[in-house]
Amino acid sequence: MKKFGFIDAITKLVMKPESVKNCVFVSATNALTEASIVVKKVCESQQPDMLIFDSLSSLLAYEKGHVLIKFIHSLVEFLRVHRIRITFIALKEDIDSPLIKDLSMFVDKIIKTC
Repeated sequence: MKKFGFIDAITKLVMKPESVKNCVFVSATNALTEASIVVKKVCESQQPDMLIFDSLSSLLAYEKGHVLIKFIHSLVEFLRVHRIRITFIALKEDIDSPLIKDLSMFVDKIIKTC
């Protein structure tokens, strides 16, 4: 578990989170510049094997499609260069949205669960 990094883009909107090892809380769901900076810092300091991004569904509610696509594409490409895997979480209801379908072009696999 020490090689996992978590970026949480929603918790700070509802509460002040306690510090958690290997988890960084972004200030808002649409703080994409902040999220990009956090990813780079996490990659440099923790050298994780994988990032878990929580969540695409939250971003869909607060950000325009083209901005979100550009952000995700940039993030995925940065992580590929650094050989770091990323898992994006999305609600089942959002999986068939046009935006998620567009974003799926940048990922290797989509896993649907119950």
